[in-house]
Amino acid sequence: MRHTQPIRFLTAVVALATVSTVAHAQTVTRIDGWNEAASGFVPEWVAEGRIGGGSFESDLGPSTSAPAATADFVWQNGVARNFSLSYNSANGLALWTITGQSPSPISYIVPVADRNFSDIVIRAYAGPAGSSMVLSNLTYNASLLSISTLDQNGSATPHFGNFLHIRGANPSASFTLTGRATMSWTGNKPANSNVAFQIKLGTLPGNRIPEPASLLLVALGAVPFIAQRRRRTR
Repeated sequence: MRHTQPIRFLTAVVALATVSTVAHAQTVTRIDGWNEAASGFVPEWVAEGRIGGGSFESDLGPSTSAPAATADFVWQNGVARNFSLSYNSANGLALWTITGQSPSPISYIVPVADRNFSDIVIRAYAGPAGSSMVLSNLTYNASLLSISTLDQNGSATPHFGNFLHIRGANPSASFTLTGRATMSWTGNKPANSNVAFQIKLGTLPGNRIPEPASLLLVALGAVPFIAQRRRRTR
């Protein structure tokens, strides 16, 4: 019985590693008017659909201000378009397409340092009064999200947009996120991202989930110290 404490500790951490894998189960929350910048959310890469006003209307990369790949597209008032974002965790390849864009799809190799995300944030934004941005039929790996629609109506009052927060994304697993996007407006067609949506991959403070391998390494490293302490207290 003298050496049971290190074994019990290791058993507990192995169990925790198993629980960590299960803990990747996702929760979906809608947040209207969320101040993303003030939240501490750190987006590591993003896919976007936007009304560009003479420039690209679809983009993918480390940020919307400096995309790695872009595509042309003509949004039609009130017409729904399918979109798809896929990610291959084995090589970091992300593919983004909106039906009708050219070229299609566009791709981005996510840097290794940006692959350990734990949160997916979907944003819908409509700026001018009389405009709207609607995302519907949102699915993750072919399963409908518990909140599968996100929308925002434009307003004369400045706002941040409306968001869906998918918590518990598994950075070691590939995924495909799909849906339908509908942009609508009255009067002149908006421009310069005044109607847009983004899918952002990143981390909110405190949300990163330790990988099972990391937990096991911690456990194996701690066992000699526990054994040494036990010998000293005999």
